[in-house]
Amino acid sequence: MPSRQRPEVPVEHADEKLHRRVLAQRVNASLATDGSVTMSQTTPKPYRAVTATYTVVLNDYYVNCTSGTFTVTGYTAAGTAGREWNIKNSGTGTITFAPAGSETIDGETDIQLVQYDSITIVSDGENLIII
Repeated sequence: MPSRQRPEVPVEHADEKLHRRVLAQRVNASLATDGSVTMSQTTPKPYRAVTATYTVVLNDYYVNCTSGTFTVTGYTAAGTAGREWNIKNSGTGTITFAPAGSETIDGETDIQLVQYDSITIVSDGENLIII
């Protein structure tokens, strides 16, 4: 007696679903229950070019240090868990990034950025971490 073949049913593993969901969030898209992805127009994130000592504000996202040697002080980590900032040194000097007050960044009191270095910083609600 010939065996009946079952129709092929696509199976998506839980890890694949999670990966799609995370990817959709990162590119500002939505994931439908059927697995299709709908792209959304992204809102530009705030950009600020600085050339002298600067203190990051809550709504900064990209801070580009374009010349000189100076200190950039971070926004307080307290009460801002999950907030992200990106600091870039596109100038020729050395930029010192220092967290606010007695906060730390990956356990350190400051980080040095030489030309073309960049860091992505996230608040954990108490201190800053480099991602």
